[in-house]
Order: sequence, then structure tokens, then C-alpha cells
Amino acid sequence: MTPVYRPAGLADLEVLTDFNAGLQRDQGSPQPRTETALRQRMADWLSRGEYQAVLAERDDQSLGYALYRLEAAAIFLRHLYVAPEARRQGLGRAFYHHLRDQLWPADWPVRLDVLATNQRGRAFWAALGFETYSLTLHQRPTAAH
Repeated sequence: MTPVYRPAGLADLEVLTDFNAGLQRDQGSPQPRTETALRQRMADWLSRGEYQAVLAERDDQSLGYALYRLEAAAIFLRHLYVAPEARRQGLGRAFYHHLRDQLWPADWPVRLDVLATNQRGRAFWAALGFETYSLTLHQRPTAAH
């Protein structure tokens, strides 16, 4: 059965937080946030209108979510997550194409960030035609002097 995509809001905060925690684990975030912090950040983003959220559902089961914002003539896709039990079925690709074809201006570029250590994520986005645009270098803090 084909997934249904719908706008998500504060009423969906629990599922969005759970999915955000899953994304954080899957990508190997170097500084993971607590679920309480993730929930508060998501609530802030949605209540202030900083980001738009979309849920993918099938048979009343949430399968994944996307979080994005429209910037000055560009789209910033902050999160695209598919639950582990729904992966390897083409949902991530279909979800992205839904966003691109149905919700976003066709002539706007899409920008997103992927952790350098997230090989699966990098391969997924490369398969959709994304190319490295810039690299952000990071140095861990040194011990106190």
C-alpha cells in the first residue's frame, strides 16, 4: 500500500521526537541530545514556524518524517528519517520525491547536511543525485592547559 504524507505538528510531538532520537542513533551523532532536549527543540521549531514537518504513514502507522524549511530561494532539508522496519522498500526515495515534486518549488535547490561518518546516509543521498558542495571541518577541544 502506498504511504500517505501529511503535515505534522505539535500534536505529533511524541512520534517526531521518537523518530528524531532514532535518526540521532542511526547517524552516530557525536553529541547526542536527551529525548527531553529533542522534544523541546522540535516543539520550539514547530511552534515558531522555523521548520515544517511531514509524516509518512501507512495503515495508521507512522513510517518516517521529514523536517525542512524554505530559505532564500533554497530548501534546507534538516531531517529525513525512515523507521528501521520500513526501510529497504523504497520509502525514503519515494518520500524525498514527494517533498520535491509536491511541496517544494521546482526551481529551488535542496541543501542538506550529512555527517561524514554516516556512510549509509551519504550513499543514499548520492544515489538521489546529491553532490558534495562544501565540507565543514571540526576540531575536538584539547585538554585544559
